[in-house]
Amino acid sequence: MRNFLKDSSVKRWRKALLLGAIAYVLVPFDAIPDTIPLLGWLDDVGFLSLAVAAVWRDVKRHSEQIVAREDTRLRGADTFDPVA
Repeated sequence: MRNFLKDSSVKRWRKALLLGAIAYVLVPFDAIPDTIPLLGWLDDVGFLSLAVAAVWRDVKRHSEQIVAREDTRLRGADTFDPVA
């Protein structure tokens, strides 16, 4: 997750959405106050779920790109030319 937030190729609005969702859950000011039983918690869970679902694909794609990049780099370093 840290790499996702630090990567400059990730769109800023995706980072802001994720951080905003986390802040929304942590900040005591909500659209529906937490003092209202069940409904107060459901808006937190719903908002966080929507944000995570929106960002999840990008985080997964970002991780796959890092793995592919490292795999390509390592394969290039592992090539051995017995003629040389």
